[in-house]
Amino acid sequence: MSTFVLVHGAFHGGWVWERVSPLLRAAGHTVFTPTFTGLGELAHLLTPDISIETHVRDITDLLEREDLRAVILVAHSYGAFLLPAMVAQAAGRVARAVNLDALVFEDGDSFAARSPRAFAEFSALAQVHGDGWKVPPPPWSFGLTDEADLRWLRARLTPHPLRTFAEAVRYDPALFQSVPRTFVNFTDGLIPQDMPATREKLQRDGWDYHTLRTGHDAMLTEPRRLADLLMMLA
Repeated sequence: MSTFVLVHGAFHGGWVWERVSPLLRAAGHTVFTPTFTGLGELAHLLTPDISIETHVRDITDLLEREDLRAVILVAHSYGAFLLPAMVAQAAGRVARAVNLDALVFEDGDSFAARSPRAFAEFSALAQVHGDGWKVPPPPWSFGLTDEADLRWLRARLTPHPLRTFAEAVRYDPALFQSVPRTFVNFTDGLIPQDMPATREKLQRDGWDYHTLRTGHDAMLTEPRRLADLLMMLA
């Protein structure tokens, strides 16, 4: 059986995996669903000082504290932006890195540089509603179409530190590329990735490529299909 560490995206928390983690555990796998400092149930810890390194260390500290090895490290959206840095700093504890519906960040990339329009939106929200440094949850559906699910989601979203969207992700490319990597595109997600040129580049760069026909928060809209795919990868 495998050990999964499931990493959430911006504005979310470890709670977002509550429909997927029971399916993995029922099949005999070990599952961890950490929450980044300042988000979710840790929202009371949100400060302007939280950085990308803070969030990377949240995950690598978990791997070290629990002495986890041969981990399937699954990261969604913003969490997947940081995936290369997490893997590179994890000292060989990761057996496979899985990017769920996020841009693949090269060393030195930032969200602000790769998605300037979205960063401008976040910056404006922070200026008006977040004291200039925290971004309130945007009025997005995250791919949910069921109204009850959408109300449930919005009641749990929390502000996110703007600094982490502005900073560059730094890591050793050789360490990241030494680990098997899987990219999973959600066809109705926020990040348009399911294009032949994008697919071919990822495959040339050594990524396995899979597609799920669902919205950005697939762990809520298609938990069974996502769990089955993760177990197949394991």
